[in-house]
Amino acid sequence: MGVKEKDVGQYVNKLHNKIRRELDISATRNGINGAQARTLIYILVETQTHDIFQKDVEEKYSIRPSTASALLKKMEQAGLIVRQSMPEDNRRKRIIPTAKAEQARSGVLADIIQLENKLTAHVDDADLAVFFKVMAQMLENMR
Repeated sequence: MGVKEKDVGQYVNKLHNKIRRELDISATRNGINGAQARTLIYILVETQTHDIFQKDVEEKYSIRPSTASALLKKMEQAGLIVRQSMPEDNRRKRIIPTAKAEQARSGVLADIIQLENKLTAHVDDADLAVFFKVMAQMLENMR
């Protein structure tokens, strides 16, 4: 195995850590952490067109059920979401953003857009296309 293959995971991990720290710093202004901020925007956007459930959060962020459950529980305790049982199956709970979540929307979205702009500054569209293609293949390789 060459040096290139060994460094891929390290670079991805370094970037992930920097993104997480940056999100945590900016999200703190809104009284939440970075994971909650990302998830909140996802919930706010998706619930405009359809119901979402814990399983959707798990799939969106490739996280384990226990991790998603803990994240959603903290968001519920913070008053950002409520989980409502479905009439046909009480075990299945729809995630609904609260008024508090709606109030945080613009600040959280602005922070995420600012982070995306920082990440992609000085990276041309062709290089970004290659990045996304490679990342998609790596994710597929990890299935």
